[in-house]
Amino acid sequence: MDGTITQPARFFIPSKYVFSFYDGTKLDDKTRGKLVYKGFPDTPTGQLADETNNPATQQYTWFIGTGTGRTASDAAGILKSRSAAAPLFFASETYFLLAEAALYDYLSSEGDAKTNFVKGIEASFAFLEKEGAANTLPSGANPSQDTQDYITTNSSSYLANFDIAGTTDQKLEAIITQ
Repeated sequence: MDGTITQPARFFIPSKYVFSFYDGTKLDDKTRGKLVYKGFPDTPTGQLADETNNPATQQYTWFIGTGTGRTASDAAGILKSRSAAAPLFFASETYFLLAEAALYDYLSSEGDAKTNFVKGIEASFAFLEKEGAANTLPSGANPSQDTQDYITTNSSSYLANFDIAGTTDQKLEAIITQ
């Protein structure tokens, strides 16, 4: 291998569809976009199975924190550090499952669909904003406020604003989208 870019490397970038849930096309989610993608909002994007028009990039696009090199120990985002535990199931997923169950009147003792939907978004922010193996929020991080800002910014979209999801199908789509 001579160090040149190969065709498979073109697929280590987010698809245009997935990226649209962060960049304002479908939803505007700059906070999580910066915590998930390196160089957001200028992250290279591509289209699955398009072998001619996807940008060639020498770097992966997953955000790996602000530390340096492979030994970065305190990074926010998806990849925390080499010594951080790897969750098998996220708290956010639990809340979204509870929201879906409540939508169909299962487990009503665990809260209503909207409450669990909002808790799921907040848990997502909390996980992404926590740093490193210590699993602590840095000074100034506020997942609760980020959740409210996200919902307010996307107030005209039922995918983020549960109050305007008029049908069960729209509510389910909102839950699954998150």
